[in-house]
Amino acid sequence: MIPPPQSDFSEADLVSEYLRRFYAQWLSKRGQRDMPGTAALNANSLRWALGKYTLVDVEGSAAMPRFRYSYCCWEHVQQFGNDLTGTMVEDNPNLEIRALALAAYRLCVAQRKAVLSFRHVRDASLIHFDQALVLPHCGAEGEVARMLVAIDFDT
Repeated sequence: MIPPPQSDFSEADLVSEYLRRFYAQWLSKRGQRDMPGTAALNANSLRWALGKYTLVDVEGSAAMPRFRYSYCCWEHVQQFGNDLTGTMVEDNPNLEIRALALAAYRLCVAQRKAVLSFRHVRDASLIHFDQALVLPHCGAEGEVARMLVAIDFDT
């Protein structure tokens, strides 16, 4: 059974050093606030992870958010088979990924917290779980304006 997306998790729940590094950087950038601002998403601070994260913009209100892929990294494009940069998440042709993403993104916006999500994968005889980390960043009004999504495909 795959657990639903969760906003109450600890660093120990993150399976890879890669996800732990994203989470630690997000925690350090946010300080005492709920989340860091979108200015924290700059090329210099994320140089170590170039090509390993996707950015999702939040449009509309917190009560009725919509999500747009503003940047899909090369690794995600390779894993999922298409580049969705510029498209709405609800237009993702992969129904499983769309449902998982929408559930995680809605929880992230509603709770204003980082979210950990899972996906069950079967490749031939191998069964594993992908682990995704969704990290919110706030806009000028303190709203969740953008999310960084990092996925460990080797869980």
